[in-house]
Amino acid sequence: MPIAANKCDICSESKSEIIGRARGYEILRCSICDLVFANVVESDIVQAYEKDYYQTIYHDYESDRNIHDKNNIQFLQDIEKHFSPGTMIEIGSAFGFFLDTAKKRKWETTGYEMSEYASMIARDKYHQNIKTTDFLKDVIPNKVDLIAMFDTIEHLLKPSHYIEKFSQTLKPGGGLIITTGDISSFVARLSGIKWRMIYPPLHIYYYSPKTITRLLEKYGFEILSITRESKYQNLNSILQHLFGIPKKVIPAIPISVNIGDIMQVIARKR
Repeated sequence: MPIAANKCDICSESKSEIIGRARGYEILRCSICDLVFANVVESDIVQAYEKDYYQTIYHDYESDRNIHDKNNIQFLQDIEKHFSPGTMIEIGSAFGFFLDTAKKRKWETTGYEMSEYASMIARDKYHQNIKTTDFLKDVIPNKVDLIAMFDTIEHLLKPSHYIEKFSQTLKPGGGLIITTGDISSFVARLSGIKWRMIYPPLHIYYYSPKTITRLLEKYGFEILSITRESKYQNLNSILQHLFGIPKKVIPAIPISVNIGDIMQVIARKR
């Protein structure tokens, strides 16, 4: 039977209200803890990741390598304010650019990526240690110092299962960094059900600082910081996305963008 996501992933309550519909899916808000999520089932997610999904979504990924590197350096600078380089796992590694930058800063890295297409490029072209193994089923022989998960938690059917395993996998005092949308942000509240991050069945969960804190604390994490920092994007990528202007027409000029609806969460395992 497909697993329905109609129970709150934080408090496991079935009491929720429908706050709207997006792309044909009910959007629910837990009546107990306020977690907002799409009412999807496992088969919806499987169908959404069709065969060429990753080839499509990563079409310009490599051409924006300079942007990824600038952002990854900022992520690592934020991490290293709290944690010294050690062993690291990244969930959702794509082509392994973050891990490559981390290795240059003396981190020992392993990545998990569900796309065979992306992970093959990461291994063969960029020489990264990337697994396509299901992280939840994999045996982690040694506890690690840090786990990173960027723009991934909103895609997962049961994020709590990952957070629980993160807690089991990290050393005491180990670190966790997550980025995801903030549904309590001004932009999200102004946009309502049309907020850009509400995109089921690809995006299922829509957190606020309150709900992400509740989820992490449930599994033994202490929140160190929640910030909404700027990220670099190439001007030509923005203009192509907004207006369909071919990237080759505009120079790849990095610009800093922050509309305040993406949060970066850094936590420590107690």
